[in-house]
Amino acid sequence: MKLIKGECSACNGTGIYHGFAEEKGVAVVCYKCHGKGYIEIKPFTKRKTLHGIKHIKTRGEFIDYSK
Repeated sequence: MKLIKGECSACNGTGIYHGFAEEKGVAVVCYKCHGKGYIEIKPFTKRKTLHGIKHIKTRGEFIDYSK
């Protein structure tokens, strides 16, 4: 499967990151994209199925799929 390029969500495509730990005027190479500004991801084709799941929890509720 061919990978597609997507903007890095950690650095917003800049390739560098400046957070609270870096001094003013200082940035580091992005840990997620390694300075490229993008990441390569598999394109979404369809929703996958997890086999063997009988219950799903959502916000404290149970959805029963065992019946």
